[in-house]
Amino acid sequence: MSNSTSSSAKYEIEKFDGGSSFSLWKIRMRSSLVLQGLWKAVSENFPEGTTDTAKEDQKERALGAIFMSVTDSVLREIESSVSAKEA
Repeated sequence: MSNSTSSSAKYEIEKFDGGSSFSLWKIRMRSSLVLQGLWKAVSENFPEGTTDTAKEDQKERALGAIFMSVTDSVLREIESSVSAKEA
């Protein structure tokens, strides 16, 4: 699977609502980000030679994926997060 294919694929998980099991949602969210090739943006463990532009792009996409995977009430709590790791 090419990079462009994996990054455009969608891996939807149930939105975290603050009341359901965070630990299970976290496992599913990590799996989704791994499948999309974005987990390294959370762990900030980029392969050597990754450009700053590519790192920023992945970080933005990972944060966006997390924002889209929570309910509105949770989003309000994390909206000021500037990184996927922080969110």
